[in-house]
Amino acid sequence: MEELSRRYNVCPFEFSLDLSMFCDVIICDYNYIFDITSSLKRYSFESKNDYVYLIDEAHNLVDRARDMFSITLSYNEFFKVKQKFKSFRKLNLALGRVINYFNGLRESIEMDKVAMTIEDEFLKGINKCEEVIEEFVLKNLMKDEELLNLYFDIKRFKKIVELYDENYRTLF
Repeated sequence: MEELSRRYNVCPFEFSLDLSMFCDVIICDYNYIFDITSSLKRYSFESKNDYVYLIDEAHNLVDRARDMFSITLSYNEFFKVKQKFKSFRKLNLALGRVINYFNGLRESIEMDKVAMTIEDEFLKGINKCEEVIEEFVLKNLMKDEELLNLYFDIKRFKKIVELYDENYRTLF
């Protein structure tokens, strides 16, 4: 796989995913099937093809699913990235918008008025952060670990929020 990928200048992981469509059996960790960020979405329960899933260690699936469908966005992570890139105005403004929301939430908690919903204003801020970080990374070919971790946390948060309904529990 690796040799062919190098020869034809393709991603080995994506190449293996493409080849998996011709396999009769795939052995993998079950997060590749159940995790919403997984690259094996083509084998999801919503696909029109019939697949059989043999799940070993299924007793661990509840705890693993809890982890797969949970995300934490941290004020501190936004703040650290904002401080690190304070000379980049557009990025600073987008991060500041989310930080301001966190500050308002902190005040609500201190006054025992905890918001148990994800407000549109917060989602707008998160969407803008994702857009600006992506633009910033591509423009500057930035490989900063903290910035990229925040970016991927935001993307995962957005995917989980798409599933959010009255059955999803938010804890503060």
